[in-house]
Amino acid sequence: MTPKRAILILGIVAASVGGWYAYREYNRGVESTAEESAAATLNAEQLVADFVADENAANTKYVGKVVEVVGTVKSIEGNIVYLGVGAADDVVVCTFTSTPMTRVATPVRIRGEVSGAKELLGIEVELSRCAIVE
Repeated sequence: MTPKRAILILGIVAASVGGWYAYREYNRGVESTAEESAAATLNAEQLVADFVADENAANTKYVGKVVEVVGTVKSIEGNIVYLGVGAADDVVVCTFTSTPMTRVATPVRIRGEVSGAKELLGIEVELSRCAIVE
């Protein structure tokens, strides 16, 4: 085998392996928090109240950490579940990787990673990589 041919074969193999790895990583998706342990377990009202009382302290305490939230489903839009809180416009927004198996007005326990809170009409505390805990 000539050196040019060997280099060409090695180049094709390296490109194939690199392409396979890139394809696998691109399609990997996001892992849910179903198997992770929760740093805190609280109800939806308490989570929102913590952000209303002191957003900086709540950011330090919760953001980037997995929490387990208990609440009642207010609405469902695709793969997003909204947990209602006492105030009409305050919600906990839970984003799933696929459509969750739950219904409106049912109590639910959701585990997810806190992304933060934003204030629009009310406070919206956002959880990502969510999973329903049985």
